[in-house]
Amino acid sequence: MKNQWIVVGGILVALGLTLTPVRAQEEQEPGGEQLAPQEKEVKEAKAEEKAGEESWIPGHFAGNVAFYTDYSFRGISQTQKNYAFQGGLDWTHDSGFFLGAWDSTINFPPSSPNKSDYVESDWYGGYAGSAGDLSYAVQTIFYYYPGDEFFNYWEFIGKLGYNFGFMSVTTGLVGSPDYLGYAGTGFYIPFGVAVPLPLPDQVTKFFTAAVDGNFGYTHTNEKLFAPPVEQTQHYWDWNMGLVVSLPVHINLDFRWVDTSNTKGLGDGDSRFIFGAKYLF
Repeated sequence: MKNQWIVVGGILVALGLTLTPVRAQEEQEPGGEQLAPQEKEVKEAKAEEKAGEESWIPGHFAGNVAFYTDYSFRGISQTQKNYAFQGGLDWTHDSGFFLGAWDSTINFPPSSPNKSDYVESDWYGGYAGSAGDLSYAVQTIFYYYPGDEFFNYWEFIGKLGYNFGFMSVTTGLVGSPDYLGYAGTGFYIPFGVAVPLPLPDQVTKFFTAAVDGNFGYTHTNEKLFAPPVEQTQHYWDWNMGLVVSLPVHINLDFRWVDTSNTKGLGDGDSRFIFGAKYLF
């Protein structure tokens, strides 16, 4: 627990030294569930507030700090269904190129071969663009576990999205030559739908809200979980949530998460997760 609080303090201090309100790319949170559509609006609003300010660094910076009652990665808890502190910093160029880093506290089960980890650190970069209501992105992510390099691995991602106005949809393909650091060649196929709620103007002065759901399929060459968990090379995950965005750049996330792989794996059971995130 002491090491976990040291990690949390390091995340908050590092982000506190870079409080520059600017815009970030519209991407899925590395390691986490699908970002809510309001987060893009918040980031764009922050960029407009500072549009007239000059900077000697090209591009834009944005960040976030968050608290979640559980860190769910594709339906599987990374904290044994306990709380997690998270934070990230993004840099985006007007051309569409972006770089970023994102950290989260973790707590793997005692049976895990990686027993000494207290933090996951994701480093990513890529290119994002749009053509009308169609958006696209290609990127790579390196998952780094300072406590033990057993789980370190790369992912390569291509994503497409389309905004129909009343709702937006996203899909893509995630591939890795060594999924989770031990499961061999693997891939993940995500699909997401977000529907902003049509609230009256009197209400949107105080908050906006959207319902979004995500569905995914994981497949690997090697077995994903060790006994006594059911041996499998694939599983499904899904989640449904309500995201409330406050005018003070805070998002509240109320979400139900579940997977198809629950036999002997308590960290994949259906459960409710609450999160609060501050965007700057």
